[in-house]
Amino acid sequence: MSKKFTCVDLFSGAGGLSRGFLDAGYDVVLGVDFDDAALKTFKANHGKAEVMKLDLFDHSNIDKIVEYLDSRNIKLDVLVGGPPCQGFSIAGPRDMNDKRNSLYLAMVKLADRLKPQAVVLENVPGLIQTNNGIGAKRIVQDFAEIGYKMTPKLLYAPDYGVPQIRKRVFFVGLRDSDVEFEFPVATCDKEHYVTCADAIDDLPSLQTDAGEIIYGEDIQEYKTPARTEYQTKMRKNSDKVQNHIGSIPIEKTKKMISLVPEGKNYKALPEEYRGMYKYHEALTRYHSQKPSLTINTGHRSHFHYVYNRIPTVRESARLQSFPDDFIFYGNKSQQYKQVGNAVPPMLGKVVATKLKEYLRRKRLIKYKMIDLFAGCGGLTEGFMQTGLYEEVAAVEWLKPQVNTLRKRLKEKWSEEDADDRVMHFDIQREEELFQGWDDKEFGKGKGLDYYTSKVPKIDLIIGGPPCQAYSVAGRVRDENGMKNDYRNYLFEHYLSVVNRYKPKLFVFENVPGILSASPNGTPIKELITQGFESIGYYISNDLKKAFVNAVDYGVPQNRNRVIIVGLNKDYYSETQKILDRFYEEILPKFKSNKVYTVKEAIGDLPKLLPLFDEENHKKRRSHTTPECEISWHVPRYSNLRDMDTFTILEEDIESGRREYDSKKISELYEKKVGSKSPIHRYHVLEPNEPSTTIIAHLYKDGNRFIHYDSSQKRTITVREAARLQSFPDDFEFVGSRGNVYQMIGNAVPPRLAKAIASAVKELLEEI
Repeated sequence: MSKKFTCVDLFSGAGGLSRGFLDAGYDVVLGVDFDDAALKTFKANHGKAEVMKLDLFDHSNIDKIVEYLDSRNIKLDVLVGGPPCQGFSIAGPRDMNDKRNSLYLAMVKLADRLKPQAVVLENVPGLIQTNNGIGAKRIVQDFAEIGYKMTPKLLYAPDYGVPQIRKRVFFVGLRDSDVEFEFPVATCDKEHYVTCADAIDDLPSLQTDAGEIIYGEDIQEYKTPARTEYQTKMRKNSDKVQNHIGSIPIEKTKKMISLVPEGKNYKALPEEYRGMYKYHEALTRYHSQKPSLTINTGHRSHFHYVYNRIPTVRESARLQSFPDDFIFYGNKSQQYKQVGNAVPPMLGKVVATKLKEYLRRKRLIKYKMIDLFAGCGGLTEGFMQTGLYEEVAAVEWLKPQVNTLRKRLKEKWSEEDADDRVMHFDIQREEELFQGWDDKEFGKGKGLDYYTSKVPKIDLIIGGPPCQAYSVAGRVRDENGMKNDYRNYLFEHYLSVVNRYKPKLFVFENVPGILSASPNGTPIKELITQGFESIGYYISNDLKKAFVNAVDYGVPQNRNRVIIVGLNKDYYSETQKILDRFYEEILPKFKSNKVYTVKEAIGDLPKLLPLFDEENHKKRRSHTTPECEISWHVPRYSNLRDMDTFTILEEDIESGRREYDSKKISELYEKKVGSKSPIHRYHVLEPNEPSTTIIAHLYKDGNRFIHYDSSQKRTITVREAARLQSFPDDFEFVGSRGNVYQMIGNAVPPRLAKAIASAVKELLEEI
């Protein structure tokens, strides 16, 4: 089990910020504050975390924190806190010399002593808005002097699902780094903000049928089911309502409140009453269909959107995104103060989750993986692009693909020993694959056991056996329907590797046809399911959910695939529930918000114009060679007959006539070639749509991938095929042109692979 990142919270209060870090999977070990009631609340709601009551005006108390962590051998990863800076607050009187403004220096000094990998400081917007941002500049400078690159940003709570209009500035500092922290993007737009009613209308009303406000009981039952996703989230670990005690206003106040419409304040009172109130938020009634105003510590200015009372502690906590199982201690005033002073846990969680990506890279905690049937490394490329994975070994039996992957790992990812770890070998020879080989065909190799012994644990195995045996198209072409194809059972060797190294999970990619293939009467799907269950791995019981189209993930190509994720029962419970969430919630998060077209993918590449003179055609040159630094952008040879055919079909699309359907294309083929074909031999890529599926057969015949530009009269180049598969231009292929077309057609698009890798990361983080 991976070690969790540790977190200490200074000026913790009740611990809203650190609760966000706890929910994001951190180990919160200590909360420090001077408020007894807040510390009691903190300790009760942060697992095994301890608390310390310290006055941090006295910097000598920092020694006590250091001693506490040292005595328990705790290495601090993240220091978080929200030091009071009232002198910069826009809401109160601004005093740049307020001694509380310097409390952040306690965080600076503790960070200098403990040298955590990151510091997160939350505070009022006035730090960047008052006096030309002098407060923020001080903080950035002071942390810079001890080696932290601090990045400030104003975050707006409703943008992250918090039902409250709350602006706060967050500073995130990374130690010994030139990288600026990139804050998480908003998860909600204005049209989908969580409203007051969305947040709290399931809580008991605390009002009798006659309209009287009551106190209610210390512990109450929910009166209605959760109505919204937000309410469900808040109630997830709670079956009772606590901290929901009403406050009964005096008759004068109750009368004033009753005169204020929803969403208005004292300014809406009849004229004779307005002079009674001097501050702008007085008698503010929340609006049911909007987020609340900023929750404050005074709790006497704001009122329920329906009932003539102030919101309860629980209602205020809900609006701050505290879940219902977070219980507040102290008297009611102390509880309100804790809620008002807190960072919304949901806001803390999104920052903490994003920070974890940087910490993993910083600490070089990368998930260890093996790639089987690796090909040229499309799947590996996507996983490596996340910066979260390390390839321990890869296995591939085709030499050009092996050489390509080795070259990429060495030149792009600085894996100097890639020549050894990318194994050129036949996976069917299992004993040698594990223990090593000395072979005339494959040379010498140390075997998988050697490389896996160099790491503590293999976290995941990725890859998919060759798809031709499962492909519907392949079964149609083969006279025996692929029944006798050895590739039908290559997954058994994949299974053997999984069984030997027991990763936390595996990712098995293949064509949709694998779900319908039954070469000897037994569906391959059943064999795969039973095989993996026999060694303690579970896949989805509804593999239709595993269907993905690469076009949805930013790949300019319609490419349907099945992504089978298998979970090790020793690491995961409720596997089907987790897998459902993976396919329904986690993986879709990484979809692209744009569909990319063929023209967007390849339209900027230099034109390759036709040569019609006989001399060049005798030399097997049909097009010009571009002057550019982009490799593999050289056209394959096209004869004059094919070029004429391409022109007819390209101009048919360009003109908008679109006369050439499948029947007419077959007739054109017969006319040009002099023989009939049962399948349609030509296809022009539509410029304003994604490409059709790039296939390995491209290495034999490019006529189903004709460039859309009639001035070029050609099929697509290797680089264009690579672009349509989302390979970056710096990805260098090794081998003949036929080899490269084949490996590109067989590859997993790196953009799709990156999305899968990012989604799988969330599963791995759950352990």
